[in-house]
Amino acid sequence: MGQNNFILFGFLFPAPKEDNPIVLVQEIPHAKAFIKTGPAYAGEVHPVLLTGKAANIAFEWFKKQPKGFHALAEGGLKTFNSVTRPVVHYLDVYELDNRENDSI
Repeated sequence: MGQNNFILFGFLFPAPKEDNPIVLVQEIPHAKAFIKTGPAYAGEVHPVLLTGKAANIAFEWFKKQPKGFHALAEGGLKTFNSVTRPVVHYLDVYELDNRENDSI
């Protein structure tokens, strides 16, 4: 069997409220979100489910930045009821500095 793990770096943003952002999967709550991983013209947007500490971290950051934030997401592909979904179990938030690089 091959590995079903992934690492994505990009802009994580929440699912719309009307899309029922919390879902129970095998009786475990998961938060729905999306992560943009490439340039806008390429349209690289991945739906993900966040669980455990990753979900808690995302909720705290969505309170600060409701439109989203840059993050590194690690997880694995999981199949529930014949549907395979990327499930994020590790999340590291990156605050990017918009200033020009200062010369040292």
